[in-house]
Amino acid sequence: MKKKYKKSLANKIPKNKSKVQTKIQVESKNKKFLLIAILLLTIMVYFPTFTSDFTNWDDGGYITENQLIHNLSFENVKTIFTEYFISNYHPLTLLSLSLDFQIAGQNPFVFHFVNVLLHLINIVLVFWMIFLILEIIGLSNKTEIALITAALFAVHTLHVESVSWISERKDLLYSMFFLASIIQYLKFVKSKKNKNYIFSLLFFILSLLSKGMAVSLALSLIAIDLVLKRKILSKKVLLEKIPYFILSLIFGIVALHAQQTGDAIADGSVFKFYERILFACYGFCQYHFKLLMPVNLSAIYPYPIKIGGAIPAKFYFFLIIFIALSVGLILTIKRSHFGRFGILFFLANIIFVMQIIPVGSAMFADRYTYIPSIGYFFLVGFFFHQINQKYRNFRKFGIAIISLYILILSVLTFNRTKVWENSMTLWDDVLSKHTEAPIAWINRGNAKYKIKKYQSAIKDYNQALAHKPDQAQAYLNRATARKETGDLIGAVKDYNKSLKLKPNQEKAYYNRGGAFLDLAKFSQALEDYNKAIELKPDYAQAYSNRANVYLNLQNLEAAMSDYDNAILLKPDYSEAYANRGIAFTIEGNDNAAISDFSKTIELNPKDGTAYFLRGMSKIKIGKKDDACKDYYKAQSLGFAEASREIQKYCK
Repeated sequence: MKKKYKKSLANKIPKNKSKVQTKIQVESKNKKFLLIAILLLTIMVYFPTFTSDFTNWDDGGYITENQLIHNLSFENVKTIFTEYFISNYHPLTLLSLSLDFQIAGQNPFVFHFVNVLLHLINIVLVFWMIFLILEIIGLSNKTEIALITAALFAVHTLHVESVSWISERKDLLYSMFFLASIIQYLKFVKSKKNKNYIFSLLFFILSLLSKGMAVSLALSLIAIDLVLKRKILSKKVLLEKIPYFILSLIFGIVALHAQQTGDAIADGSVFKFYERILFACYGFCQYHFKLLMPVNLSAIYPYPIKIGGAIPAKFYFFLIIFIALSVGLILTIKRSHFGRFGILFFLANIIFVMQIIPVGSAMFADRYTYIPSIGYFFLVGFFFHQINQKYRNFRKFGIAIISLYILILSVLTFNRTKVWENSMTLWDDVLSKHTEAPIAWINRGNAKYKIKKYQSAIKDYNQALAHKPDQAQAYLNRATARKETGDLIGAVKDYNKSLKLKPNQEKAYYNRGGAFLDLAKFSQALEDYNKAIELKPDYAQAYSNRANVYLNLQNLEAAMSDYDNAILLKPDYSEAYANRGIAFTIEGNDNAAISDFSKTIELNPKDGTAYFLRGMSKIKIGKKDDACKDYYKAQSLGFAEASREIQKYCK
């Protein structure tokens, strides 16, 4: 009898086990297939990004004009890790951009490709994080909820700013390490293995080194502990959190100090404290509205202009909406365990960017929702699961609704990526919604200046000053445009106004020095270049232009010294080589001049002037045939004076 029982049991177990294994394999296969489908959809949605250019919103400072990333030397890496950059401390982000630059130089494709790739990695990490949370809890349909969360995260239009804007690499990079840290923490909670805890802390540090916003991870872990029903006030759990909070405090202080040293924290006297509270309430409501339906998005949501010393009445109205919304969130937190997690995760990650301490020129920003939005996307997946459990017939209808919503988001996101095609498309979009934003007028003016539409650029700078007359940057940029139109006197007046508003602008002194140089006011030009170098000792362009002043003053020794300094500071500075070549020509050292003109041509093969000047130096040392080759090349590049030399020496 005993033997028969054993045989019967032996027959049953493999069959059941086989069915379970088959079910797991099918679910695993479906999970991989659907996740791959989400990733492919994301690539399609962000496809226009691959052909986008750099924009003039920080991309110049971070990439195209940033000597720190152009050369990955020991000194540059040391500077990246020991100094603030554009009012931030994010060394890993700069290293990431530097690696891209080593591969692609000034080609934006690679930068955009890496941004999209990081977003794809983050989608997988979001899926993994939600899946692990639900697995630890033991909730059924964990794959479905994780997939819905990941899909919404993948294609939501609010994330375009983080993905399509190259300078927001910091958002994507910190998020990758942030999510990896949470995943390792979840593995630690599940397995109790110390190695996972250590990995979690290491990923947290990497996240903090990518962007200061990562300090919110410590609060996020509390939200996770709550959903996992851990005893958050127990000695064990509290001790676990101490390193996270210490790191958050340290890097939080560093981030604040970086913002203060770079003047990124807005002047608190512009708006009263209660007005900033109203703005925070307004921004909080806008985040919720735009998470639900992301329309009328903008790269800038400017602070309002006070009329008669008062802010617009709509901000008081939004205070009422904020209170109603808060009541709804509190009720959800009380009634739903999973609702509590989604809302608290959102709040933990949005609270530091609510602009109570005003940073920058905008009340809120699309990019700030990148990590916080995960909390609400999780809620969509969870409530779908909950309704599906109660109403079995709802499933097909629910899937259709979510699929339609994802399709709508995908279309909106695809169209939104086109806004980031270049500087003109970006600022045209902002100004179509916010004509009161001075920064948009200034940046569009800069875009027009770059394509040599100087008069049109001046009109945009005028608009910026009409909306905010105390804009030092607008005066500075208008002065530079006026200088290009030949209005040197008007340019000097604008430089003076800019420096009166903001005295320590090395660029304003440098540019005004150029205007004085063109006006042959050499002593005033020299004073301005001296001041520019005093404010920025590594200002290569200022050394090169001061050398030009010394040449005009016939101080050849001082000029040579300054050209040498300019080239030492910026080894790829073609203009400095060309100018030093001219100085060598004046000195009578034609071989040295030829060497410098050759270096200029190596750095800028389309410089017709350099070919012409090298030809002149070659004539002097008797290399007529070589000189003629240079003259013909200069002529082909549009340097008209080469024709005269060709007639003289090459016929």
